[in-house]
Amino acid sequence: MRVIDARILTARLSGWEILEVGTEEHGTSSGPLFIVGAAGSAFGVIAPISRNVIRMTLNQSPFWMWVDAVLWALWYSLLGFGFLGFHRRYGQESPLLVTLLALVTAVLQILTAFIISTSVEPTLVTLPVGMYVFGPGPTIVTLAIGGYSLIEMREQSKNKALMEGTGIALIVGGFGTVFPVIAMIAILSSVLALWLFVEEYRVR
Repeated sequence: MRVIDARILTARLSGWEILEVGTEEHGTSSGPLFIVGAAGSAFGVIAPISRNVIRMTLNQSPFWMWVDAVLWALWYSLLGFGFLGFHRRYGQESPLLVTLLALVTAVLQILTAFIISTSVEPTLVTLPVGMYVFGPGPTIVTLAIGGYSLIEMREQSKNKALMEGTGIALIVGGFGTVFPVIAMIAILSSVLALWLFVEEYRVR
């Protein structure tokens, strides 16, 4: 099916020109990507819980570190493909940037687990700079830009309020993944993102 991505469609009726702003015909090419994004958001509900349990119990065995890393990698990689759906549907460039950042963040999660489990260079993950380069730093940046891109696209979506609310939640939730006290916000942002992806999939 041909996808028409236009903010303004012009129709002529009885010699008069009628402008309908914000109307857009949604194709099916983005649908599977939104389902993938919803799956990623489901992992986004589990991943912060996993990491905070590891922090509180100090159970940083190689096995649990790998389980945690895989959960986070699935969250970000699948979420990134979901944002690719927004790029295809609305034609904005910022969701494409989110896709690239999410994939890089997913790779860094696996790389961090590898470094910790093999002790190739322990100081790389114990020093503050190393921790923020391979851990919270990419997480905060990815979710913050993801939230901004949703707020930027809200006027084009039929789920305007949900998209704006999810965008704000993702920005705040990015910091929630770092600080256990507000981890529930990160979980809530993933719940809202899951809801948004499902609603965008339903819009045809």
